[in-house]
Amino acid sequence: MARKSKMSERWPNQVRAFDGTVAAINRGVKRLCVTSPTGSGKTRMFTDMIEWANANHHRVALYTQRRMLYEQTCRVLDKAGIRYGKRASGHSQNLFLDVQICMTQTELSRVYKGESRKLHQADLLLIDELHNQNAPTFKRIEADHVAAGAAAIGYTATPLDIEGYEELLVAGCMSECLKIGALVKPETY
Repeated sequence: MARKSKMSERWPNQVRAFDGTVAAINRGVKRLCVTSPTGSGKTRMFTDMIEWANANHHRVALYTQRRMLYEQTCRVLDKAGIRYGKRASGHSQNLFLDVQICMTQTELSRVYKGESRKLHQADLLLIDELHNQNAPTFKRIEADHVAAGAAAIGYTATPLDIEGYEELLVAGCMSECLKIGALVKPETY
C-alpha cells in the first residue's frame, strides 16, 4: 500500500516539479522535460508522480539506463511502500503490476530484438537522466509509449541537446537549492 504523499515535507523545487508536471499533463502536454540540479531530489519527484498516478489509476513505466540508478530507484520506491514490477535482466518479474521499473537495455532486447514481450501499457512514462536517453533506440521506446497514449516526463540536471519535447519545466536552480540546504556550496581548489 502506497503511503500518502506529504507535499509539505518536500523542497520547493520538488513541489514545483509535481505541480508543474500535473498541470502540463492536464493541459495535454505529451512530452515534458523537468530540470533541477544534481542532488535536488529528482528520485523523490518520481515517487510523487507515481503516487499521483496510482491515486488516479494510471499505469507507470519508469526508465533508467544505468544499473546503479536502477537499484537506487528501487530502494527509494521500496522505502516509499510503492509496489512495482522489475523489467531488468537478473531480476524476478511481475509484469502485472501497474508500476514497472524498466532498464532501457533490457527493454530494447526483450521487446524489439526477437523476444515476444510487449512494452508496459503505461499512461505515464518517467525517464531518468533524459540527457543520456537520446539515442534513436530509446527514442523508439518513447515514441511507442507516446503513440499508445502515454505522457512522457523526462528528468535531467542537464537539459542539453534534448529534442522533441514540448515544454521545459525548470523545477529548481542551484541558488535555491543552496539556500534551502538541499545542496552544499562546492569548494574548488
